[in-house]
Amino acid sequence: MDKAPVPKPRSAFLSQNDGIKRPVPLPRTKEPGSNDRVTASDILRSISTVSKQITEDVASKVSNSAKTANDKIERSIQDGSKFAKGTLEKTLNTSRAMRDTVAKSVIEGTRSAGLKLRKSKKLDNAGDGDSQRQNSLYENWTLPSQRIVINNPSNEIADRPSKSTILEFDPLNMGNTVNPTNSILKESYTLDSINSMQIVLPLSSSTTSNSYCFELSVAMGGIRNNPRKVLFSCASASERRSWAQKIAEHLTSSFPTKYTAEFTRCGWCYIKEGVSGEWYGAWLMLIRRVLIYSSNTESGMGCVDLRKTRCVVMQAADDETKHACPSDGSGNLLLGCPLATLYLRFPHERELKGWRFMIKLAAHNNGAHIHHQQLTKEDIPTIVDKCISFIFAYGSLSEGIYRRAGSSVVLAELLARFRRDAWSVQLIPGQHSEHDVAGVLKRFFRDLPDSLIPQDRHAALTTALELEDEAARYAEYRRTLNSLGVVARNTARKLFAHLHFLQSMAHANKMNAENLASVWAPTIMPAALASNALQTAWSSKEVYVVRDLIANYEAVWRPTQAERAREAAVRRVLTRVLSNAAPAAPRTAGDLRAWVYVHDRHNCYQIVLTPNKTKEVICNDAMRRIVHIDEIVLDVVLRWGYWDEEDRKDNYLLVKENKVLQEMDAMRHTTSLVCGELRLANESSKSFKLHMFEFNKTKLCYFKDKQGSQKIDEWDVKDILWYVGHEPKRNPQSRWAITFIPRNNKPKRSKERPWFGCTVAGAVTEDQLKWTAAMMFAEHTNVLPSPRLVIT
Repeated sequence: MDKAPVPKPRSAFLSQNDGIKRPVPLPRTKEPGSNDRVTASDILRSISTVSKQITEDVASKVSNSAKTANDKIERSIQDGSKFAKGTLEKTLNTSRAMRDTVAKSVIEGTRSAGLKLRKSKKLDNAGDGDSQRQNSLYENWTLPSQRIVINNPSNEIADRPSKSTILEFDPLNMGNTVNPTNSILKESYTLDSINSMQIVLPLSSSTTSNSYCFELSVAMGGIRNNPRKVLFSCASASERRSWAQKIAEHLTSSFPTKYTAEFTRCGWCYIKEGVSGEWYGAWLMLIRRVLIYSSNTESGMGCVDLRKTRCVVMQAADDETKHACPSDGSGNLLLGCPLATLYLRFPHERELKGWRFMIKLAAHNNGAHIHHQQLTKEDIPTIVDKCISFIFAYGSLSEGIYRRAGSSVVLAELLARFRRDAWSVQLIPGQHSEHDVAGVLKRFFRDLPDSLIPQDRHAALTTALELEDEAARYAEYRRTLNSLGVVARNTARKLFAHLHFLQSMAHANKMNAENLASVWAPTIMPAALASNALQTAWSSKEVYVVRDLIANYEAVWRPTQAERAREAAVRRVLTRVLSNAAPAAPRTAGDLRAWVYVHDRHNCYQIVLTPNKTKEVICNDAMRRIVHIDEIVLDVVLRWGYWDEEDRKDNYLLVKENKVLQEMDAMRHTTSLVCGELRLANESSKSFKLHMFEFNKTKLCYFKDKQGSQKIDEWDVKDILWYVGHEPKRNPQSRWAITFIPRNNKPKRSKERPWFGCTVAGAVTEDQLKWTAAMMFAEHTNVLPSPRLVIT
């Protein structure tokens, strides 16, 4: 075996015979001397230099990155601006083309507009059971109720579609074409789903100019779905008016063009005129401060001057109204008109609130001029009528009336309330003095832009003052004042009649015609407006004219016989008050005239019911109740007013010989405890069930078992009204019955409780007297009146 090789020993130095050249070492730096040593300041200076250089490098890199990002953002914005600018230009061009086409289609009556009325297919089953709107709306528009029909002889209109549709197109997808029928349809609304249409105030923003809009309330799903508002914008007011008029004419043809061209809001609802009226469907139009609606009268149209509306309130609907006029559960809108109350019922609560806001805004929008005020049915401002009536009653005998000043705080507060809603202001003698109200009246006439007697009538009146012939002078006064507007003329007549009455009571109030003229002439007949002091100036001629009109009111205005009688009655009352130092005792109230039958329904008499008269009451010819001598018949009659119409319409009073009370009085001591099996049916059940009943003291109770161990319910006889008999629709299959209702609560029928009170019935005739006597003696100690003693 070979031996392992022996390694060659290494040496630290190369041999001299080696051919490889030795490396030449680099020269070393010399060792630093004492003067070349590094100090701390040098180290800090080096660190500062390096840090500064690093900071400059980092800042440079960050600046370059931000600049690069900014360049990228600017390039993106420029690209987006170019795209948005192109889209905007495309939209503007399309909108301009659309507007031109729309205007042309409206004028020519074509159907090529972007928002157009398109005739749709009629209903195939026109003869089904659903009632149709037979008024001027459509020929085929299904009503929710079958009872409401409007008879309008002018239904037949040539070339008028029975149903129409509003089409809305997307302007971004219309391309370069002008005809919108070739574009993409965005949405459509059938006219039978439109509840109302309203003109909206112009809208503006920072990027667009005024947009003239109108709003549609659309209910595509009927009454169950809430309506939604769709807003349409036009470039000008005339274009908006054209669209609104065209849509209104397709909705209804009940109104002439002069109304459809200037309405504010138009819509459909149910209407009832007066409490005893019938509901019917009709269209409404609000035109400034006038409400127009289609009516069943000969004229076919009703009109309400909202300036004369006393109240605009919401009212809960009864069950009969809900059944006749379906809606989403909203109430009714009640308008207190001069001739009759107008009831409006809308299909949705949103419609009810919208109409209430607009009607109330129009009714209470008291402007600056006299004909802008809320008016009475005589066309007199409500503020004038209320102030004059208050001063008639409480200020006719006050010394210095219209001359003495009232409280400025009360005056400002009353004026503000009258301007908000004049009908809601109540002048109370304890809170407002006659001088406060007189100051309000003078301030109202002083603040009018045009005085009650304007400047152009002054010359005629002052010229007539110089006429020596009294008849000619009064005739000229009458002719000039009758030339005023209706509101100004009636107001002047009312005011001068009031001032004439006050001057006739000058012996008490110290205000004759001259004193009243000096106070009122600068207010109702100012001569000129001074340019320096900006105060109303007047002259002696105007004072003489006003004094002459006050003193000779009857010769100028020629009052009617009713006005003379009213003034004479007021004068008599005031004269009596002035002559008597002590106030007269007030007359007791509570009298009521009612019809009373004697013996039977053939003999009827009208009597005055006062709290000391007692009679017998009959309910619905099926239930009778004996009115005790201690009861107040007036309360009995007034209680009927809280019942439903069907329950109270046949009620009457009857005076008849009654022997039942004598029989009850004979059983006085045997009715302390009565019990037995009776049949019971409550307000929610028609069928009768047999229970064990017990009457003890004043409690009527019934039990679940015959042993009387489990009580079900009880009534206190003092809390109920009980009648002998039962409702005709009920059949207890017994010989007698007693029906009782709560004494203090209204017997309200409902779907859950359709019956009139609770009824108990018995099978034995002799038991009826026993039960009724027990209940009568539980209420009253004596059932017979005390006999009168006749002294001979």
